[in-house]
Amino acid sequence: MVLIETGCMERRLRSRSVKIRMRWTEATCKKMKVRHKPPSASDELLAEAGTLSHFAERETIYTQGTLNGCVYFVQNGMVMLTVATKGRRPVVISVLPARTFFGEATLSNQLLHLSTATTLVPSSILAVKKSEMLRLLHDERDVATVFRTHMLAANMRFREDLLDVMVNSASQRLARALLRLANISSSGSPRKASIPRISQLALAEMVGTTRSRINFFMNNFRKSGYISYNGMLEVHSTLRQALSNS
Repeated sequence: MVLIETGCMERRLRSRSVKIRMRWTEATCKKMKVRHKPPSASDELLAEAGTLSHFAERETIYTQGTLNGCVYFVQNGMVMLTVATKGRRPVVISVLPARTFFGEATLSNQLLHLSTATTLVPSSILAVKKSEMLRLLHDERDVATVFRTHMLAANMRFREDLLDVMVNSASQRLARALLRLANISSSGSPRKASIPRISQLALAEMVGTTRSRINFFMNNFRKSGYISYNGMLEVHSTLRQALSNS
């Protein structure tokens, strides 16, 4: 009887914890003027299995070389991954918007983090222990589907980034970065999308150029009607059209 009552209490507390997390997400989205979608089955499963933490802008989630034991999920916000080598400044290898995973190398028995993860804007991050993530991938089809889609997209993004660095100019790389953050990638995408305002220094790190060059390009984009500012940074689909014509 005691065991049954304890189990019921644990389930009630866990359910209450998930509801608190969802309410915080709704309040955050309302403040940021982002349309909040009802949580999916995979969202609820991840929230129940993981630990939710809130990070301020430019706050470190983990550093390169530290022990790796979790898969992370960006519930909302934006995360930058950088790699440092001896004698050189850190290099940005990826910028992750909301609803993406990172730290997945732990699933292949990678013991140490291969990069440093830092938030670009205030963010909410779920940390799911390796054992729990493996259980979800094995038992829960919704989570497995979302994770598989993420891995395929990450592979495509890696190839695009490599081509981007080899072929495109700094202004073209900036345009692609803004379109990706706004999730404007095809003709079926919205005419414009809002993203949290990112510092020009962070954009310079993402693109691989100087802050002054980013300032110059952003002013040109604004004058051309490709971006606008309304509390947040609004990216217009005309930027995608201009990029495809360049």
